[in-house]
Amino acid sequence: MELPHRQTAARALKLMLATALVVFSAAEPGEAQAQDLTVGVYLPYASFASNAERSSYAQKVAKELSAATGKTVTGRALARRADVESFLNAKKVDLLVTDGLFAAGRRHTVVAHAASSSPAALFVRSGTTFAQLKGKSIALVDTGSTSVQFFTNATLAGEVVPARYFGAPKFTKDAATALNQLKAGKVTAAFAPKGHPAARGLKALVSEGAVPAAVVMVVNTTKVDQATQAAVASAFTSGAGQGGGLTGWRRGAPKDAATIAKLARSKSRVLTTDAVLTRMTEPSVTLPTIKVKPETALPPAGVNKRTVVTPELPE
Repeated sequence: MELPHRQTAARALKLMLATALVVFSAAEPGEAQAQDLTVGVYLPYASFASNAERSSYAQKVAKELSAATGKTVTGRALARRADVESFLNAKKVDLLVTDGLFAAGRRHTVVAHAASSSPAALFVRSGTTFAQLKGKSIALVDTGSTSVQFFTNATLAGEVVPARYFGAPKFTKDAATALNQLKAGKVTAAFAPKGHPAARGLKALVSEGAVPAAVVMVVNTTKVDQATQAAVASAFTSGAGQGGGLTGWRRGAPKDAATIAKLARSKSRVLTTDAVLTRMTEPSVTLPTIKVKPETALPPAGVNKRTVVTPELPE
């Protein structure tokens, strides 16, 4: 009578072990998948000639990071700021390679930055003067609410209140689009990095300061631990981030991060440089001759001898 009971118990034990094995086997891919990383690339100021070139850069970065971290890394090229914000909020990216202006003021850890940076420039078509920009629209990349303030402070030394001087800004997804809108006559000027390929044939009316260098931000610190952060920084300094005009990657955040944030948010004059508006309007300024006609005749100049003092020198 005990034998059937033992057989039943043995079958139940085998069933439990089999179930546990299935659960463990099913959990293994999930655990491995949890270690996979996604790197987003949002570089609207970089010198990419096309979206295909931008996507190719994202895949190159992902491949290099996979080799450096030992994890499966997927690259995502993001074209618009709204898409980036959506991915960040949904935690769909673990790392983000982005422009310093987009990263300014954010509290994410920066593990590497590009040493290369271009001066910020205000581009116009040939023959346009600064005075002709009064009330006219200017195109620039939509990297946030502070992008207009940054470029006016960086290029114009904070001497212009953009909302009062220029017309409504026209935001674009990247610098190439802003410059192409200028070429097409849709806007009167455009802010972009000096030397951008799309700026050929345009005139840099003024070029000052610098467009913030690109950085690598850690978005998900749970999946990107300290060891992974070190591996990512090492990969970028070894050449993983080369492309789109970005060179000379270094570890850590750029030293001018605080200055960038100040330029992007300050409403007043923030740079101690010579006035730039005069030299942008005319090559030289001649002050008008001012003649003063007194109402009464002035006495001729003379010397009152009584006021002359003769010093006595010791013998």
